[in-house]
Amino acid sequence: MFTLPDHIDIPQVFFETPGLPMPQVTTLLYGIKPRGFGTGACESLMSYCSRLANEHRVGTRTLFKDVLKASLVEQNKCWISIDFTIKNKKFFISMGTLTGGLVSVLSEATGVSSLVNCTMLPMNGVLNSQGLLIKQERHCPLCLQGANDIASIYGHLIWKISCLTACPIHGTQLVPSECGNPEQIPLGIEHRKILSGVCSRCGSIGYKCREENTVLTSEIEVWKAQQVAELIALFPSATQLFSKQNTIMGLKALAETFYEGKPAIAARQAGMHKSVLWGWMRRHYLPSLGPLLDICLSVGVSLVSVMKGNPVKCISPQFKKSSKSRFVKMDGKRASMKEREKALKEALTIDPPQCLSAISSGLNLHLRTLSKQFPELAALVVERFRLFRSSQTAKNCEQTRVIAQDLIKEITTKGLPTTRRNFQEAAGKHLMPNDRLCKALLEMLPDHRFSNYPISED
Repeated sequence: MFTLPDHIDIPQVFFETPGLPMPQVTTLLYGIKPRGFGTGACESLMSYCSRLANEHRVGTRTLFKDVLKASLVEQNKCWISIDFTIKNKKFFISMGTLTGGLVSVLSEATGVSSLVNCTMLPMNGVLNSQGLLIKQERHCPLCLQGANDIASIYGHLIWKISCLTACPIHGTQLVPSECGNPEQIPLGIEHRKILSGVCSRCGSIGYKCREENTVLTSEIEVWKAQQVAELIALFPSATQLFSKQNTIMGLKALAETFYEGKPAIAARQAGMHKSVLWGWMRRHYLPSLGPLLDICLSVGVSLVSVMKGNPVKCISPQFKKSSKSRFVKMDGKRASMKEREKALKEALTIDPPQCLSAISSGLNLHLRTLSKQFPELAALVVERFRLFRSSQTAKNCEQTRVIAQDLIKEITTKGLPTTRRNFQEAAGKHLMPNDRLCKALLEMLPDHRFSNYPISED
């Protein structure tokens, strides 16, 4: 029988594995990559969240409520009372603390560190967030036209910018993301796909249920969209390129280079008031994206170059001032001295009287110009309009008192208590504290419950 020796001498063997890959870090969720990263067609975080939920075969509400809620509440207590849906939620892509907390939690759960570029957070402290984003969902029909499956469509971040109306790629007008067959019976909840580019009502991919003709926008709108697309493409390096100080330097350089150092002329050419531009340059508040695009367009410089601090000329369409501007007329012509004097004399004879501001605006002049050139006529116009306004105010107050007396008579005749609710129902409107009718009732009923506004209306 074979017997083993008491001791076996086995040589030591060492294995070196420098070429083997390191194991990947395990994350809570699948680390899908955002689409269009580093381009003007970058995917929005709203679209990314909907695709993330679809990859895990759950709804967006389930993803946030059952998986991410605890981490989100640790970031900000406000998430406790937030309804976990994506529809019309601007804080998914805005610049606030909720957006920052959401990006932090999603980056940790997925292992994707570039999600901040799917929001407007790179522009925090550089652009004004007021009115920057639009609530309504929009899309470009041509961007979704060639999509035949869910895997090839997504929502673009640039579609949520409120001051833009065109697609920078196709130059077509952005359309609302609404179903084109409202009379059709909607799909059941279990069959609906909450994805950007998919109709949640009928399930049509790329909103082909709309079947509408694409509308080409103006060259100016396309230019603005292309400028913002160039800005979004630079979001990955935004911290090194853009800052509030660089934008101020760019605006000062623009006024110095193209308008002889006069910001007032630059503002006038862009169709905006000079105080707005001065407020930006003196750091009183952050610039808004829409007016900033108008200033860049008025001289033909790129938006990115101004925000970097060094304005550079670029190919741009001919600038046209808005017809809605209060400060700049389309023709740019000023009235002569005879026309100014004639306008003031006519204002002393017409009824109802005009204010001096309306007369100067019609002549494309500043209010102080007429006061300095024709002080006597201007003073007569101002006094005549003041007397007219005083008489109108007295007449309106008398009519309000009559209405208040009728309301009091109606309430007392019905035997109702003189409370605010009863007066609102009788008047057919809500009575605010500064309302003229409300003040008249307060004078006539000083000792009643109506005089105490914070008391419950019962």
